[in-house]
Amino acid sequence: MMGSEIELNLDQALLRRQMIDILTLADLCVVDFNKTNGENRVMKCTLNPTHLPVAENIDHKPRNYSNSAIRVFDINKGEWRAFRIDLVNKIIAVDVKSKTETEVYSKEKKDV
Repeated sequence: MMGSEIELNLDQALLRRQMIDILTLADLCVVDFNKTNGENRVMKCTLNPTHLPVAENIDHKPRNYSNSAIRVFDINKGEWRAFRIDLVNKIIAVDVKSKTETEVYSKEKKDV
């Protein structure tokens, strides 16, 4: 292990892939997670291409993120943000048309 980067085991790598799939397929997601400083945060975000802004309008500062983090577009801030998968408490998928919310991951239930 190098620096603060966390190596993923197979279960964590599969969980990361499943979270990315959820964030890409759902219209929007509400992700409840703890920041590295311990503060809790709830973020409305997406990776769904139909809900991402046009590329030339994004104020994007490239960063290197480890495999233990997922980078998403924060709908409320209009900026790219990241969260660590091991600090996610819950993910709720939001269907914009039907206005329904479905809990798709819970750390307590360990379901995706």
